[in-house]
Amino acid sequence: MTPSTPLRTGADLLCETLLANGVDHCFANPGTSEMHFVAALDRQPAMKCVLGLFEGVVTGAADGFARMADRPACTLLHTGPGLANGLANLHNAKRAGTPMVNVVGDHATQHLAFDAPLTSDIDGLARPMSHWIGRSSSADALGTLAQQAVHEASTAPGRIATLILAADHAWGSTSAPASAPLLAAAPKAPSPEAIAQAACALKQHATDASNTMILVGGRALRDEGLALASQIAAATGARLLAPQANARVQRGLGRVMIDRVPYVVDVALKRLGDVKRLILIGSKAPVGFFGYPGKPSSMLPPDCEVICAARPDEDLIAALRQLADAVGVPAALQHGTAHAPLLAQTRELPLPSGVLSASTVAQSVVAQMPAQSIIVDERQLRPRFLSAQLPGRAARLPANHWRGHRHRPAAGRWGRIGRAAAPGDHAAGRRQRDVHRAGPVDAGARAIERADHHLRQPPLRHPAWRAAAGGRRRARRQCPPHARPRRSGDRLGFRWPRAWAWRPLGPTPLKPSTTCWRPPSVVPGPSIEAVI
Repeated sequence: MTPSTPLRTGADLLCETLLANGVDHCFANPGTSEMHFVAALDRQPAMKCVLGLFEGVVTGAADGFARMADRPACTLLHTGPGLANGLANLHNAKRAGTPMVNVVGDHATQHLAFDAPLTSDIDGLARPMSHWIGRSSSADALGTLAQQAVHEASTAPGRIATLILAADHAWGSTSAPASAPLLAAAPKAPSPEAIAQAACALKQHATDASNTMILVGGRALRDEGLALASQIAAATGARLLAPQANARVQRGLGRVMIDRVPYVVDVALKRLGDVKRLILIGSKAPVGFFGYPGKPSSMLPPDCEVICAARPDEDLIAALRQLADAVGVPAALQHGTAHAPLLAQTRELPLPSGVLSASTVAQSVVAQMPAQSIIVDERQLRPRFLSAQLPGRAARLPANHWRGHRHRPAAGRWGRIGRAAAPGDHAAGRRQRDVHRAGPVDAGARAIERADHHLRQPPLRHPAWRAAAGGRRRARRQCPPHARPRRSGDRLGFRWPRAWAWRPLGPTPLKPSTTCWRPPSVVPGPSIEAVI
């Protein structure tokens, strides 16, 4: 190696192995311990690194990308506290079956014994939200470790793998080659006994099929799975339903329209009150999101028979094909042909006019929605006056991808913020319309703007600063010299932005996010626009 040849480090080996195994997007919020891995990412043009200014944004973006791209995404987080900041969206990803590799930086091994301020039990923090945890042992072993992490993340239906990267292993030199990708583990084959039991129930009660329901989840909610499920429902008379929360549903014109289990407990109990037999395809029996006094946790009648035809980690398409064969669906109808009466048909929907209302807003959104849009359903904590309108018009939407919601992480003390999935969706190459922005008051966006505005203000708390804007000079005269803010061009040579010069106490008016000051070195990523 000549003096001009750059040293190949363990971080380079890790990055090369990720690329060799099909991981080419890294959503990062790095710190000091991860700087060598950041430098390695910069040396790999094929690796797209997306900076996030909060770990919850990073894990949410990786979740969104992996859901839409159907391949693992990578995150880069700073030690245990950084991982902890992103755990809420890792919970979402784990529940959704999202394939994800989390690279969590740690102190150099020789530094751990000194118990530095950011030393923590990373394994313990990662364990509740990870299916697999690996810790680096040397720079040479990082290739094999990364290979195993991607393999674990790719296991059906999608798993969370956490790789803990010691700083000295990242900067250490190595000559080990990048590890070739392992063969992805195929989904488990469905149980023939479970398929036979489900088929027997469907055929035995064909005369009373209105009391039989097929609950379809996971990858069975894509085009091919929904087409097969619609043929099974048509052949047996059973009803189709999807779980309340789903990772992804393909909907819109020309696709099977499938309803979901209602969120409100009383509505769900009424909807499922006459179900005597429930057949599960990649889903679980429906339960309430929360427990309420005097209300059941299960949404099913006590005498309902539950039959699991296929678990989420099994091959759901193969299970649907076998079930279709067992109930007598012709082979010619098992190759992407859906039952026509269940398809969304094209309807005329002109642009609205007149008074602005929930109905006209929903009609405008539907009429102008481009094909293959991504719709993020965040109706849980949104104003319900619009929530009831848009899903009812979904049959008129062009083909789209419906993204279900999960738990929403809180962001500091500035209120609850909706999950940040859009950067990942943009990276997956699809447009997004964020439905939860359709209400008159978007608490999430306002919280972000409020946080951004407060972060730009110095903490000036002296009583003299309660003066109104017109009395700034008087306030400055009344303020003791040690509490006065320095003006532009002070002896430190720092020019304060005008927004920082004077700030009375009290509520700070919100400003549009486009006017918020940002450091000039930060390049904004793809933005999320409200639908209205």
